[in-house]
Amino acid sequence: RQCQGSAERSVRTAPDEPIGKRDGANSVQQDAPSKEPLLNFASFPRWLREGPWTLGAKIYIPALITAVVLAAPTALAMRPSYPGGADAATPHVVLAASVVLYTVLVLAYMVRSIGVWPMITFTMLSWTMLAVRFSCVLCAGWSPALWLVGEALRGPALINSVFLASVWWFVLVPLVVCFSKDSHARYGFLRFNFGPLLVNVHLVNVLIGALSHHIAPRELNLFDLWTTLCFSAVYMVFYLGVLDKRGVHLYIILSPRSRFAPMVYSALLGALLGLYSAMGGIFVIAA
Repeated sequence: RQCQGSAERSVRTAPDEPIGKRDGANSVQQDAPSKEPLLNFASFPRWLREGPWTLGAKIYIPALITAVVLAAPTALAMRPSYPGGADAATPHVVLAASVVLYTVLVLAYMVRSIGVWPMITFTMLSWTMLAVRFSCVLCAGWSPALWLVGEALRGPALINSVFLASVWWFVLVPLVVCFSKDSHARYGFLRFNFGPLLVNVHLVNVLIGALSHHIAPRELNLFDLWTTLCFSAVYMVFYLGVLDKRGVHLYIILSPRSRFAPMVYSALLGALLGLYSAMGGIFVIAA
């Protein structure tokens, strides 16, 4: 009876354990104890979750970060200049304010229905960036500093919205479905995936990202590409250096333990460059 009582207490307290803890569940759960796990990381192959990094990953990631840092002077030299209060102010005040309100309401819905923990994801950071971008557009006529922040977020808001939705629907969703341990887990994930929150942050985000560029249009240049790469590189360092070490494998394709890691990273980098080019970005360096 004592053993049975201990087991029951263990089951009841399991949902309160930290997200990503390496335990029997090894999963991300909603705040409510009665809810099913949203992601079961243990369903992914162990060799992708545990063990040393491959040599290719150890070389590729520092080289990528070094390249981004070295490109800073060239990129910053191409940043746009503040056009002045009247010219910087957007004529679409109501539209910008409406988008800010909508993005904030989605964040509030997330916190209420799931909790704060999704803010560690690239998805929700990108969604928050959309809210900040539109807030800066709304206030650009009053503050040169906010205008510059908004311009720095132009590239990440536009490019990452399409990049994120593409990787999610065409890569990550099929992988999670494939590695689900049973039909019940697969159904639970798909039900959550087609819920209002994920439809917003993985589909509606594309429309908002495009609008964030066209509400105050200009030609994309290397400054926009660089800020996009900076955002992605910083998150990758956070993901591999913090989350991956704690067993939080939100993006299993980024695993540095696979010998194919350099090819995966190159493919993702190529996709970003391809999107930048397809959206009219120029690769010409300013004289």
